[in-house]
Amino acid sequence: ALLGGFADDDDIVPLGRVAAAAQAVGMRALLLGSRASPGMVEDACRRYEPRLIVLGCSEAPPPARARELVNEYARAVGSRRWILHGPGVADFAVVAARAGAGMLADPTGLAAALAGSFS
Repeated sequence: ALLGGFADDDDIVPLGRVAAAAQAVGMRALLLGSRASPGMVEDACRRYEPRLIVLGCSEAPPPARARELVNEYARAVGSRRWILHGPGVADFAVVAARAGAGMLADPTGLAAALAGSFS
């Protein structure tokens, strides 16, 4: 699993929960850190070929910026599965879902959700 903070987001706390959940179901987690740009995600996808990309978002960017970033991330991840996680996701969930992103706004049961996706 490749984990990073949404491009304008400094909070990596939501990603710690995702990393623990991924490891609980036998996945290795590579943390890119906060403010992981779409270009950084694309490079990491080429280099590590992750089965899952998770981007944490604690505070939603303005709507136009959110749409721009979601489209750039969708191009960066290609056909790989990607999920947005954190409290900021709710503000642009519809846009992200249209671009192919999954949502995990609530960390409760995160390990079970990941386990169901990769069993």
